[in-house]
This record gives sequence, structure tokens and C-alpha cells, in this order.
Amino acid sequence: MILGALVVLALLGVVVALVVSRCGPEEEERQPDGPSDAAAPVEDAGLDLEAADAARPPDSRARRRRPRPTRRITEPELRRVQRRHSATVRICYRRAARRAPSMVARRANVTVDLADYGRVQSVTVEAGGDRELEGCIRRAVRGWRFSTTLKQQKVKFPVVFR
Repeated sequence: MILGALVVLALLGVVVALVVSRCGPEEEERQPDGPSDAAAPVEDAGLDLEAADAARPPDSRARRRRPRPTRRITEPELRRVQRRHSATVRICYRRAARRAPSMVARRANVTVDLADYGRVQSVTVEAGGDRELEGCIRRAVRGWRFSTTLKQQKVKFPVVFR
């Protein structure tokens, strides 16, 4: 942090020195010979301009570019995501069980279309025709977060309620 502040101050000194050195004689205030409060020329400032350029952050557009993902999701990764978000799906099952305990499906087949960078694009759920349960699971899975290194793909998995 201190290094960043020093670099900013050094760059500010360079800018001031350049502006002062570019002023024409008609714009410059003449002072009597002797000590001066004017900024020292760049050569006298003792700054390493190459080091100051190297300390600058890279172009912001370059930071936003990410390499295109090329890998598919693995089974352990999918299980971790399911475990992390299991509470949201469990809530759906409990609501459906309160509504009609004898008619609740014990298993739902979920298909997730992932876009690049692991974003959930669409979700399809088959849970024995229970539209409310399917809709609740669909909304829950839409909020899941997958790894940003995943490419576009279709992921199918069962959700078993116990």
C-alpha cells in the first residue's frame, strides 16, 4: 500500500515537472536568481520512469478477459454442489409432503444446462408429475453456483428424498 502511494506521488511529480517544462517562456514567471520553489526537471527528480510504468496496473480490459473454459464437471464436483445446496431442495420436498404426504415423489430427475463459466442456463425437473414440487426444485437449482472453469454442457443427476 505504501509502495503504491509512493508510485502515485512519483508519477504526480513527473506530471508536474513535464507541465512546467513544456510551458513557454511567455507563460513562465520569471524569478530572480536564487532558490526556487519550482519543480525540479525530470532528470533531477531521481525517478526511475521504467519502474513507475511497471508498477501501473494492467489495462482493465485485459483483466476482464478470461480464457474460454474447456473442461466438463466431474462427479465429485457435482456431489459437492448438491451437498452445498441440499437445504434448498429439502425445503421443496417438505412443502410438498405437508401438502399431500402420500403423493410426494421420492426421487426427482434434474437436468441442468450450464452455459460457459458454470452459469445455470436452464433447469428441467421430472418429479412424478407434481408441478409444485418440480417448480420449486427448478427455482432452487437455478440459484446454484458451479465452477467458473466449466464449459457449456448438460448435466443430469437424480435427487433422492429420504
